[in-house]
Amino acid sequence: MIVSDSLLKKWSEKGLSYSLYSCAFFLPLSKALFSIMFGSAVFFFIFKKVVFKHKPSEWFMSTPLNKSIFYFLVFCLLSLLWGNHFEVNVQGLFKYIRNFLLIFLVLEHLHSPSFLLNMLHGLIGGGWVCALNGIFQYYNGVDLIQGAAFGNRIF
Repeated sequence: MIVSDSLLKKWSEKGLSYSLYSCAFFLPLSKALFSIMFGSAVFFFIFKKVVFKHKPSEWFMSTPLNKSIFYFLVFCLLSLLWGNHFEVNVQGLFKYIRNFLLIFLVLEHLHSPSFLLNMLHGLIGGGWVCALNGIFQYYNGVDLIQGAAFGNRIF
């Protein structure tokens, strides 16, 4: 059975949307879960571009931010060449590229106000979970999310 193109496109769009919503939710909570959701967002983005045969030059939308982001990445690369600690500089460059890829993913997928509203709800929801965890931890001495016990409170 062959799956139709419209179903594949809908599946990849939904997957990218929910991955980005999850990225926003897990941003204040967990680096590992954020990285997993970011990886799934990149997967759905690449899947959408490869399956629907977009040329690599057409993968990213043209926005006024592209030029300034490109210049900043060039300056990061130049600082990598002049730095004293090459391994640390390479790690920093990959972090910059990862974060800018996240910006491009959000800009690519930002086609309706409801998407931005859902991203905001996810971010606020993750912040609320963090805040409730902190309040619970303060009064009970136990971390609600990770389960770590704290003997004495610090005032």
